[in-house]
Amino acid sequence: MNPRTTGILFLIAAAIAAFIYFYEIEGQDARDQAEVDAKRLFDGVDADAITEIDLTTSDAKLVHLVRDGDGWHLAQPLVFPADEFAVDAIAAALSGLSSERELGDPQAPSVYGFDRDGGALTFRVTRGDAHTEYTVRIGKSSPVGGNTYVSVVGDDTVHLVKSFSVNSFQKLLHDLRRKRIADFDTSAIDRIEVDLGEDRVVAERSDGAWALVEPRREAADQETVDGLLSTLSFLRAEHFIDQPTDAEFAGLTPPAFHARLVGRGSDPVVDLELSIGRRTERGKRLVRAGLPTLFQIPSEQMLELPQTLFEFRFRTLAEFDSWDAQRMEILFQDGETLAITATKTDGSWSSEPETIDPEKLRTLGMRLSNLRAVGILAESMGEGERAELDLAPPKVTYRVFGKADADAAEDGEETEVLLAEVFIGAFKGSDGIVAQSAGNTRIFEIDLELAAEIPVSLEALHNRFLADPELP
Repeated sequence: MNPRTTGILFLIAAAIAAFIYFYEIEGQDARDQAEVDAKRLFDGVDADAITEIDLTTSDAKLVHLVRDGDGWHLAQPLVFPADEFAVDAIAAALSGLSSERELGDPQAPSVYGFDRDGGALTFRVTRGDAHTEYTVRIGKSSPVGGNTYVSVVGDDTVHLVKSFSVNSFQKLLHDLRRKRIADFDTSAIDRIEVDLGEDRVVAERSDGAWALVEPRREAADQETVDGLLSTLSFLRAEHFIDQPTDAEFAGLTPPAFHARLVGRGSDPVVDLELSIGRRTERGKRLVRAGLPTLFQIPSEQMLELPQTLFEFRFRTLAEFDSWDAQRMEILFQDGETLAITATKTDGSWSSEPETIDPEKLRTLGMRLSNLRAVGILAESMGEGERAELDLAPPKVTYRVFGKADADAAEDGEETEVLLAEVFIGAFKGSDGIVAQSAGNTRIFEIDLELAAEIPVSLEALHNRFLADPELP
């Protein structure tokens, strides 16, 4: 074949391939989008540009919703923060309403259900200083096809739209109200004031750590304070009381729980108060959070909040990542002395001279990694008092070691670091077990149930923790 002819054929083939790629393949998405846009009743209206919505709820309430810099809120029939998710869904459904088919020569509005109460929604779109208002009438369902009749005021056309696309308009007033009782960012709070009946607790955060300021200056339990903020931020109302009675207010005086949350470094500064009342006859609790409206929550949610001063106090005996533990030393001084060394190799534990069940060694490491007290027996004790509680010397000593950062070790060689050192003392009847951690003068009490997973005596070691010699 003539080279010139070959070249021409090659160019033609390339052009055809380019046409197929750019038009048939790449251009398909654009054509699909153009087809979708052509069906939209409000082409060019973006959900984010909708700033006001008027509708009648399923419980026959005339609602006016307004969006400003702080988000959506109700302006009618009452002033109240709106449920952002629910209203955003309405705005998205309005902007995306699409006609499946247009009916020619439409009949009287009553035929399509346009004359019924609550069948119209009005919304305003704001673009800069320009405001455009639209009203759409939602009729009844069509006999077949899973569609609903819809029309736009000012246009006689009757449209059939998919019924599921108008479902988000069917809301009760309750559905449109914000359920979150205290709207704040937990990371912005750096001071909390909590009243627990007779006890008052004040904690402040500095450099990411919480410390108690009242009733005394000391380290705070980080898990308790963070958990408190998390619980309060997720409190959700199951009912609203917009016109509380004197009796309902009386249930908040004094409150069973009161908290003030302050974010001094936030912009704007956060300063909000929240009070939870006594349990009502129906097993509920009322909450006041800076609004005339009272919120109702299940009484069980109170169980997630700290109830005592003790819960705010630092009570961690050991805290480390259990994966970092590489070696454990267990020293028993319970009548006789026995030292056991446990080592982790390739993720599996072994010990000598006594052979402790590897799975129980793994569990021991996990329990020690987050060992928290259930009580504080004393801020400090003398040697004689500690001896009476089997802490001088301790019945059992646990030392947990991990590998040091190679960069921090001398000459680049890895060395061990002490992750935790815990001393176990006497049993306090059915209350718990006496314990102490190295470097802390406090005498703690740990849960008695931990004795099932931590050998707290030589007798316990021999009876429940050694490996079965008959097993391979």
